[in-house]
Amino acid sequence: MTERTYTIREIAEAMGVARKNTYLRATREGWPYTESTGRGGTRRLYRLADLPGVVQAAVLRTHELLASHTSSEQPVVPTAAPDVAAAVFGYDAEALWEWARTRTQSMRDQGEHRAALLQQVTRLVDSGRAMTESLQAVGTAHGVSPATLRGWYYGTRGKPGAQHFALQDWAAALIPGWTGRTAVAEIPAPAWDWFCAYYLTRRQPSLSESYRRTNETAHEHGWGALPSQKTFERRIKSECSVATRIYRREGPEALAKLYPPQRRDKTVFTAGQAIVGDGLKFDKLYVRWPDGEVINTSTGWFWADLRSNYIAAYRLAKTENTDLFRLATYDLTAVFKPDYAWVDNTVVAANKAMTGHAQGRHRFHDRKDDPIGLLLQLNIDVRFTNPDKVLGSPGAKPIERSFGAGGIHDKVATHPKFLDRGYNKATAIPYEEFAAVVAEEVARFNRQPKRRTAVCRGVLSFEEAFRESFEQSTVKRLSEAQRSLLLLMPEVVRADRARGEIKLKAGRGPHGQHRYWTEALAEYKAQQLVAYYDPAQLTKPVSVYSLDGRFICTADHLGDVAFNDTQAGREWNKNKSRYVKANKLAAKAEQRMTELEVAALYPAAEGTEPPEPGVVHPNFGQRRRVVDGDMVDDAARQEEQPTRGAEVAHYEDYFQRAVGGALKKLREDSL
Repeated sequence: MTERTYTIREIAEAMGVARKNTYLRATREGWPYTESTGRGGTRRLYRLADLPGVVQAAVLRTHELLASHTSSEQPVVPTAAPDVAAAVFGYDAEALWEWARTRTQSMRDQGEHRAALLQQVTRLVDSGRAMTESLQAVGTAHGVSPATLRGWYYGTRGKPGAQHFALQDWAAALIPGWTGRTAVAEIPAPAWDWFCAYYLTRRQPSLSESYRRTNETAHEHGWGALPSQKTFERRIKSECSVATRIYRREGPEALAKLYPPQRRDKTVFTAGQAIVGDGLKFDKLYVRWPDGEVINTSTGWFWADLRSNYIAAYRLAKTENTDLFRLATYDLTAVFKPDYAWVDNTVVAANKAMTGHAQGRHRFHDRKDDPIGLLLQLNIDVRFTNPDKVLGSPGAKPIERSFGAGGIHDKVATHPKFLDRGYNKATAIPYEEFAAVVAEEVARFNRQPKRRTAVCRGVLSFEEAFRESFEQSTVKRLSEAQRSLLLLMPEVVRADRARGEIKLKAGRGPHGQHRYWTEALAEYKAQQLVAYYDPAQLTKPVSVYSLDGRFICTADHLGDVAFNDTQAGREWNKNKSRYVKANKLAAKAEQRMTELEVAALYPAAEGTEPPEPGVVHPNFGQRRRVVDGDMVDDAARQEEQPTRGAEVAHYEDYFQRAVGGALKKLREDSL
């Protein structure tokens, strides 16, 4: 390759002096040159090796070092194969560059700068300059100490220099912090095992404490001298992964935090298509309820639209219970009927009345006679959450994040009306005022602008995001008859075996259970049914369904009457007589054929002769028989005839007469 040459103009620019002064110096010092003729006339060309050392350094700095440094944004990729570099220079080039990738960009820039300066030194040496003179020239030109350049090239204690690496690997080898292979002191095997067993425990002892105790144990058992604590630290980091150290020292919960959480896209639903619900206990406030009871466990059940986090409906009660869940759902269906509902597997949310026969329920014992839940009857697909035990705080469902810091709970507890009230029973807040503040804060929560969610985009509020999708979606709604089902509670009952009467356990008191009956229940005697009743009015009629959800009838309440109420007795007898009379007439109307007609049309049975036997076997063991019209007991006769000869004669006589009778019958049959 032809060696590059430089003109007087390029040399003057590198040295930062006038072109005329550079020309006069070159003429005075007699710099060797060649002439080149071209456009503009003849010009002088100077080889780098023919220039003075200081001039060479200035030229390299300006026209080679800086150009190379500014044109390369990424580290130079090694051109030599890793195995060749390892064989020739005794190091792993691939590992070197892999380590270089873990350094910062500023550190990699330092390595490239150092490599460029040393390449400039080697070019001066190749041109015939001495190493000392070349180091001095480059150092003076760039403001770097020659000793520093020497250390980069030859290496220092504990760090190899550039001369130990291939030229294409200098940029990586000269990055600050590279030490190459570090010699590892040997640790006795028993000492290392004891150290790991002690250090990797849930007590989380410090590394220095573990090393101290390991040293004491090694001295006691004669395991030999141990290397430094730094050696133990390097080895535990190299042989034991971060995941293993965290699991052994902090437990499975901390280990699970290393795994990235799953992020789900809620925009797959439209507004009103999916909801999520949960209970919220206002435990920071004491509330006086209308019945005079003062508690700090006032609870609300909240339903939120899953897409927008908009609170669509809620109800308040003293405690979290099934009625609260049911009535909050009733309020929700006034706005829309969702297709999906996400709730927890809690006692309230997973109760049989609301979610019976839903897939994924792990509460209560599932039985075949359980009624179908109200949500399933309304065609709402119930899904039960599976909270992440690590990242599930404040909760696994989006609505639970609406309850946490800055959420509805804090907004109600820190309301200006409650600043000096509600912190004990003496300062309890009336329920009406408490309910009004909850309604106010729920509305404020929905209207808070610039929500940072995927749907709100940092611009919309929850209410605006809900309205934006709700106005463009196909919304499902229930009729009042369908919604009224949510005002009732189901109970599995068994109809009476005699009359079909049903009894409810709900509202059972010292005077017995509430009874219900109608004529249609007589068809379901002793069968299991489902009665839907109003918990607030148990004397109202109840709706009766089969276990598979088919409507049967509406049963009236059978109230008790006073023992001496004769008027009620007369009314009862009158109704009973009417019932019996009406059913008699209905029964007669159903009978279209008299008893005589039934008997006349019934066919008479034909007589049958017994079949003839195939072979007749005589009965030799008969003890009693009739002889000449008298009953004869053979056993008694045997007692009267004790001699064996007489007994044998008796049986022979009996046998001869039996055989004779059989032969006689055969002759008659043959005739």
